[in-house]
Amino acid sequence: MNMNISIKNTLITIIDFKIFKDSYDKESDTNTGRFTVKFDLKYFDDKPNIFVVVFHISILDKDELFKLDISLDATFETDEEIDDDFKSSSFPNINAPAIGYPFIRAQVANITLNAGIDPIMLPTINFTTFNKEPKKDSDNSIVE
Repeated sequence: MNMNISIKNTLITIIDFKIFKDSYDKESDTNTGRFTVKFDLKYFDDKPNIFVVVFHISILDKDELFKLDISLDATFETDEEIDDDFKSSSFPNINAPAIGYPFIRAQVANITLNAGIDPIMLPTINFTTFNKEPKKDSDNSIVE
């Protein structure tokens, strides 16, 4: 039997955006610097058909002119109850993060554009690098 899974919604839960310089130089190359992407999975005993991919992104541009920390919840719904086999499968560990990541990637671009700086375009990510056992905090993190 194949489980039907759909993305139910996305929700930004944290935005912390700071510009550190009094006069921001628009000519600065803001598409370089350091960023970290992490994700966590949340399951709910009282909602056995729901799981959430929680993304955490932190960006510091190379000239340390600004820092952006953002978190986004991508909520998925299934037509069957989630069991341990599903939790250890590739869908919540690879596919769901790959489906949810473009939403936070677009939010980062929109936030930076609307802040008056060049939009930050995060790179695409191959989420198969996250499918490691046993899970540790460092397994769900990319630092560039």
